Order: sequence, then C-alpha cells, then structure tokens
Amino acid sequence: MSTWRRLCRCRPNCPRSAGRHTTALSKTDLFFGASAIAVVAIIQTLALSKAFAAKERGRIDARREMIALGISNIAAGFGGGFPGAVSMSRSAINDMAGARTRWSGVFCAVATALIAIAAAPLTHYITRSALAGLMMATAWSVVDWREVRDLMTHGRHDRIVLLTTVGCLIMLPIHWAVLIGLSISVAVFLRRASRLHLFEMVSGGGNAFQEKPIDRETGTSPIAMMQVEGPLFFAHAEELADTLTRVFRRKPIVTILRMRRTQQIDYSVITEMNRVIQGYLADGGTMIICGLTQRMHEQLDRSPLGRTIDPKYLLPTTRKIFGSAHQAITLAQEIAQQRVGGAAKLFRMDGVEKPAEQEEDEAWGYQI
Repeated sequence: MSTWRRLCRCRPNCPRSAGRHTTALSKTDLFFGASAIAVVAIIQTLALSKAFAAKERGRIDARREMIALGISNIAAGFGGGFPGAVSMSRSAINDMAGARTRWSGVFCAVATALIAIAAAPLTHYITRSALAGLMMATAWSVVDWREVRDLMTHGRHDRIVLLTTVGCLIMLPIHWAVLIGLSISVAVFLRRASRLHLFEMVSGGGNAFQEKPIDRETGTSPIAMMQVEGPLFFAHAEELADTLTRVFRRKPIVTILRMRRTQQIDYSVITEMNRVIQGYLADGGTMIICGLTQRMHEQLDRSPLGRTIDPKYLLPTTRKIFGSAHQAITLAQEIAQQRVGGAAKLFRMDGVEKPAEQEEDEAWGYQI
C-alpha cells in the first residue's frame, strides 16, 4: 500500500490528503537530513580533533568531545541556531596563527561580532574564488601527506575507504560522500571480522612456539596446540567447528585451545564447539582451553561446554605472562606421557631445533 493511501483513504485528488502527504514526507526528509548532519558532525569533529592532537603529540577524550558536541547542538536547537561541529577552516587558520588555548575561540567570536556590526556590507566584496583558495590552503595544511602516502602504499582496506570517499566527494554532496565512506568502512570491518583467525602453535625447540596456519599435519602429534584470535561471532561457528573436526579426526591425545586474545564468544559458537568436542572426548581425547579472561571463564563455565569439559581443564589467565598456557602444557604433557611414554616427541616440531639466541630474535614466536 502506498504512503498516500495509508495517510488518506479519499480519492487521489483529495485536497485533504495533500497536506498530510507533504507533512509525512517533510518529516521523513527532516529525519534523514538530521541523521546525516549528526554523522558528518561526529566524523568531522573526531577526525579534525585527532589530526590536530597528533600534530601536538597529544590525546583527545572522544567521549568528552561527543558530549560537548551534543550539548552544544541541543542548545543551538532551542536557541534557533544552526547545528555546529568542528570547523576545518577556522581550526586550521587558528593553528597556523599560533593559537594554543580556548581563548582563540573567544577572540574569534568577538572579532566576528565586531565585523558583523561595523563592517558587514564590506563582506559582500569577498569573492568566492578567495574563499575557495582559503579552503584549499587550510585543507592542505591539515592533511598529513606522509601518512596518506603510507596508507596508499600499505593499507589496502583503508585505501579502499579513502579512494571511495574522495571519489564521492567529487560527484556528490559532502554529507552523502561521508555517509557512503562510513558505510564502506563498516562493510570492510565486518568482512575482516568475519574471518576466523585460528593458528597452530608449533614447537620451535625448547620452550619456543611459533604460529603456523592449520594444515594437514595439525593434530598428528600427541599434543595439538592451537590459538584463536579476535571475537568469535555466529559467522565463525561453522568454520571453527569444521576446522576442529578435521583436527580431531587425526586423533591427538590432547588438544589445547588458547583463547587469550578472544574477548567475546557468541552462544552459537559455544554450541558448535560443544557438539564437536563431545565427539572428541567420546573417542578418548582430552580438551584443554586456556587463556580465558574472567568474563570468558564465567561464560564458558555456565554454558553447555562447561558441563562437557572437566572444570580443571578450563584455565583462566594469570598475572604471569603465558602462565595459563604453561599450566595447559604441563597438564597436556602429563596426560600424553601416560599414553605414549616419555621418549616420544609430544608437540609438532618446526624443522630442526634452533639456538636460544635465534629463538629470542623471532618476534612472531612465543617463549613459554
């Protein structure tokens, strides 16, 4: 049913429905326009604040900036003013003039008031070309071109967002360009977050471990140690379950899953993990999960997975670096040695053993 028919059941040319239709459309336009202004104001304020703070090697409180922006715009609404945000041109000119404190804003407001009272007719002679040149000069001074060069050279995902936003700025109004750029940024983030970051921790000799991709050899040793990174959402559930299933089919005696870099896990992921781990335990395997934050430990302990795995094999983090991982390795070695004896190599080895000096130089490895 069309918007017009929802508003009025009269005939199409009914004059009574025209006013209602116009009001509904104006409210819709107002809502989307206000939303666009709010998003652009937030992005512009945070972007310029971070840019100028970086030049002075300072830090900003984003939460405080947003509260101040919201309060100022609410006050402007009650006073009949326009919505406001950080001004790129004024901020850049203030910075080039040597401004360092909030008094620069006060003096700018006083000067604007004096010009408006005493010399308002003269502003008519300021040409648009002069204003455009001023805007270009201030924009040029704000951009860190070295950072842009590095971004274009190395940051593939950020480069997509930058080029999309700049391209939209040429063809569309600024608020639509910013909204499209924000949407692309969110889409890129969701795509990256949807990837499962699961690695095997392979022994490099002694107490050193290195991250390797999961392959056909993962799980062929008596102890398989893996590490998962990042939050685990519902999009990861099936892939994580399939990967664990492939590893469990190779029948490792003990499997260690380190979750120190995981701060969040969805219930759907817990359910899938519980399903495949139940089958692994039924086949005689032992599952140890270590590196659990206090919140994660409480969540898993109350879940079906916590009822499947022995509580002594759910190891929370400790104050010691790799303390939880060390406990898991000690438990796994005790269990595996009872099955295969002490002479066998319990962990998958990464080639030949390396000197301790060389192990310490490998920043992508772990010394547990």
